[in-house]
Amino acid sequence: MVNSSIQKIAPILFCFCAPAASGKTTITRELIKSDPSLQLSISTTTRQPRPGEVHGREYFFVTREEFQEKIAKGDFLEHAVFADNFYGTGNDNMDRAQSHGADLILDIDVQGAEQVRKLFPDRVVVVFVFPPSMQILRERLRARGTEDEAKIQKRLNEANREIEKLSSPGFSDYLVINDELSQAIQKAREIIATERIRCSRLNFQDLFN
Repeated sequence: MVNSSIQKIAPILFCFCAPAASGKTTITRELIKSDPSLQLSISTTTRQPRPGEVHGREYFFVTREEFQEKIAKGDFLEHAVFADNFYGTGNDNMDRAQSHGADLILDIDVQGAEQVRKLFPDRVVVVFVFPPSMQILRERLRARGTEDEAKIQKRLNEANREIEKLSSPGFSDYLVINDELSQAIQKAREIIATERIRCSRLNFQDLFN
């Protein structure tokens, strides 16, 4: 008799990476809404909240001093500097997913994804999200209206560095082009479903009992 309830060996860490304004945050939030076995990793940052953002929902907003204290205490799974602000993934995100038997989605930059993959090479899946073109990325950045032109140029310069890394051989596992949002979300769901049935992630010990 085949046991139909096969358990994963460990939670999968889905790292969604993209330049700012590519839509990865919207995609990851929609994935969480429709899949109770996914949990969202909430990052800690030193940047100021944007209008509508809530502490503990989009990010944990802290001062630079508080962030440095957390680094010293070893509270972060990974941390990096992006656009002059610190970002980090707290260890408690991993603990929470593990305790609920859920997979974890990390809305993260390339530096963070690289650090997490070094720690958990067999558990990380990197999903590269990008608009249909660089021109559309520029248009989306300006359309947000949250930053002045100097900061937008910084974002674009950083985007070029991120694209180079994300498109390098072996770094990203999947590419999702975010042209039509609903289609991009569906592609992301398919990626998650595929990774969950990869044989290397499953525990076959009790399968045929």
